[in-house]
Amino acid sequence: MAEQLPPDWAIERAASMTRNESGTEDYDEAGYSVSTIKDSPSGFPTTLAFARYIAAHEDEPEDPLLDEVQNLADELRINLSAMPWAEKALLAALRRGIEIGKTSA
Repeated sequence: MAEQLPPDWAIERAASMTRNESGTEDYDEAGYSVSTIKDSPSGFPTTLAFARYIAAHEDEPEDPLLDEVQNLADELRINLSAMPWAEKALLAALRRGIEIGKTSA
């Protein structure tokens, strides 16, 4: 049975804090994403070991946009517990708005 992978947030944090396995390029330059690492776990043993350590010793980070989603839901009188899909829709809309703002600035 294959070993369970650490959560995405821990892989992303580990990859951003370490060099890739070849030791020649930084994570950002190499472009290794969480999906790349998960698709080929045998190619990233150090990153995954560090990600497991991070997952065991750190709390999962909170997304600051979730507070804003709750504020929007309150303003729009949307009950997120009754409509769980609405949280994902509002979060996606906020992220898209941020992307649009970055490109037009």
